[in-house]
Amino acid sequence: SSASSDVFHECLTDDACLGMTAHDAENPQGQCDEGAGYSGRMCSACVSGFSQTLDHVCSKCPPMFWNALRLLAVCVLAGTLVGILLKATLKSAHEVHSRFSIYMKILINY
Repeated sequence: SSASSDVFHECLTDDACLGMTAHDAENPQGQCDEGAGYSGRMCSACVSGFSQTLDHVCSKCPPMFWNALRLLAVCVLAGTLVGILLKATLKSAHEVHSRFSIYMKILINY
């Protein structure tokens, strides 16, 4: 809306919107708590260095080290799972009634 509008919209996160005063006519969006990471219209965006959760809450991004460590852990876990599936498939290739690799493939696909 604008500074002269009669339509008011509720802020998505109560703590993010600090409101608007009469002398803020050049900023019709009002003030956001930028120290807590909020910016934009209705304080619905996060400033650089913050990320947004599904419930519109901005939180400080973790250090790059922790993000890299998490990514590495996911890659190792995925590689291990693929290795186990490959080994089970090769081992059961010579068995007539082996169902383990079939169940694993179905489980991984869903």
